[in-house]
Amino acid sequence: MWLTELFHLETRVHDTRDLLRLASLTSLKSLHFDLTTYEINETQLNFIPTNFSQLDEVRITAPSRSILNHCLKNVRYLSCRSLNVSINLDLFESDIYSEVPYDPLEIADIVSLSECFSPALEKLDFGLEFEFVEFDDEYTLASPWFALGFDVIAPLLPFSRLTDLRLDWICTSAIDDASLKTIAQSWPHLESFWFGGAIPWLIPPSLTFI
Repeated sequence: MWLTELFHLETRVHDTRDLLRLASLTSLKSLHFDLTTYEINETQLNFIPTNFSQLDEVRITAPSRSILNHCLKNVRYLSCRSLNVSINLDLFESDIYSEVPYDPLEIADIVSLSECFSPALEKLDFGLEFEFVEFDDEYTLASPWFALGFDVIAPLLPFSRLTDLRLDWICTSAIDDASLKTIAQSWPHLESFWFGGAIPWLIPPSLTFI
């Protein structure tokens, strides 16, 4: 029974039944799963809680934000210390995703998935597959609609053990000095912090550092 000694696995997840099977691999410490072929339209067992109590590291590659939300709806990672999520643009849902970096409402939903993870989390990397460097639509870059408020970041504050956080693609112009102070107090062990900067947003910042 070689599966009882499996520590690292890279695989594709087609539906929530696959997650239930993976959760039964009690020796597994590192899991990288790809949701490219995930069947979001099929009847799923996503109402059944799935608990991973043994994983230290989780990497998720998703072709869309809606699929990620659907897949992780009732999944809990009770011991995960490192999370990496990479999301491609959801081109098949709306043409808007081919023209703008993200939909702020959906980003809020994604961040809320942090409730799936334990406060033991130390490394968190949310990545979007988007050509940020070449993006030069001034109308979008100057639109306050893309500025994510403190309420979007707040669900991450309970992760008091964070040492590494990467959210470099978001627009942080709505984050003020009081919010930044709360963030700093909530993550006292933070060593690496990528917070905005990947896109040359034209929205005036709220931070003064005074």
